[in-house]
Amino acid sequence: MADMTKMVKTDLLLIDYAGYGMSTGKVSLENMEKCGVVAVDFLTSIGYSSEKIRVWTESIGSVAGSVIARDRKVHSIVVLFGVASFQGIVEELDIPGESFIISLASRMIPRETNADRYKKSINKLIFLHSIRDNVIPYASITNMMKSLDPSYELITIDGLHSTPIISRDQFQKVLDFMEISHPCDAAIDNWVESLSTLSKGIEFCITDH
Repeated sequence: MADMTKMVKTDLLLIDYAGYGMSTGKVSLENMEKCGVVAVDFLTSIGYSSEKIRVWTESIGSVAGSVIARDRKVHSIVVLFGVASFQGIVEELDIPGESFIISLASRMIPRETNADRYKKSINKLIFLHSIRDNVIPYASITNMMKSLDPSYELITIDGLHSTPIISRDQFQKVLDFMEISHPCDAAIDNWVESLSTLSKGIEFCITDH
């Protein structure tokens, strides 16, 4: 993703969640929820204006991103392979004993889901998801979209969860959403090709001065 921010000439903040990578702390859903707002607060504390912060979240990183959406005003938020709710994933995967799993999860996971937070968003949002996502079912996202602000758009991409395939036109649409100038077509084509061969799962903020 660093290559992308170089391509579009923006600054970049990448974060490891508490307990992941080189980050200290304990792995927990609560700590993950806090990481996003901490990152935004850090950027504003060193001089970045909130209206120039673009947030990109992916997969489980959408947990942190949904809290930002609700609690911090930024320029825009992109959600790639986002999670709507644990219950939605279980229901769409048709897992044996799903009623027991959902009941157990409801005791372990806070009642407020990502979808609940997106409903309270104070930011503009765009979602990218693949029909072929083999981790987070596409139907769980399309069902969520029905309950959100109709101005939020879902872009249907291709590829598996770890290898998203985004076309040049789709990426240009995301850049327009973030109000970032387009690089040349050749640079975009090289980046989207590399994206489909890399496994990622990190949430980051794109910023410019």
